[in-house]
Amino acid sequence: MIRTVFVWIVFIGLLMVWFPILALIRLFDRDSVHYRSGRFYRSMAKPLVKLIPIWRLIFTGEKNLPLRRPYVVVSNHQSLLDIPIIAYMGMEMKWVAKKELFSVPLLGWMMSLADDIKLDRSQARSGVQAMIKARKCLQADYPVIFFPEGTRSRDGLVHAFSNGPFHLAIKEGALILPLAIEGANECIPKHSWRFGPPRDVHIHVFPPLPTAGYTLKQAGELQERVRRMIVERIAVWRQATPETVDGLTKPKQAAATENERVPSNR
Repeated sequence: MIRTVFVWIVFIGLLMVWFPILALIRLFDRDSVHYRSGRFYRSMAKPLVKLIPIWRLIFTGEKNLPLRRPYVVVSNHQSLLDIPIIAYMGMEMKWVAKKELFSVPLLGWMMSLADDIKLDRSQARSGVQAMIKARKCLQADYPVIFFPEGTRSRDGLVHAFSNGPFHLAIKEGALILPLAIEGANECIPKHSWRFGPPRDVHIHVFPPLPTAGYTLKQAGELQERVRRMIVERIAVWRQATPETVDGLTKPKQAAATENERVPSNR
């Protein structure tokens, strides 16, 4: 409990310091996608990670990070901590996030000032508008990041990806930059506000993947290729087989187990 209280005090304190400065920067930020505003907002991740000793970040593949290029970045999603952990790497990009976050005092206001992309998952029209804004970012040589699982994983497995980010990348001829994260879910699980003990969190940046040669009908193939890369990387970290990490194999495994329990009529 003491650890949790300390973390939230530090987080809220940083928000209170960063918010007025960000508001001032945004006032004079004339960039079409407000690069300086977003970069300053994301810089809060540095002191946040340094001041909170609940994670030990282990990065690999950082050389694959660009400064400002039209990349579609995709990552698995384990925890709320994925956001500051990815931001800590220093690559400025627009985040596609659910609209509820934009209503959170200070945090949501800062996301709006940073010009992040709002998504209302209950409205199909909102998804179209989010993709239009993401296209404009790519056309301005600005990376956009998606969590294609749509929500945080409850069990630490990698679940189904949506095809939306991959359609976007193919349509715009943008590179796909996959990220894999492992360990963040044990720092703060989904639907919990309590932080666990310090642990290692691994982040790997894969080499960017070209989308040239893919058609929109092949977006599913590209999506599965990227998803498989992430699953296999996490399996290596866990010293496990990819099947134990892949959330799409879980129903099959459960069914097989259930069949073993049911006595045969033969």
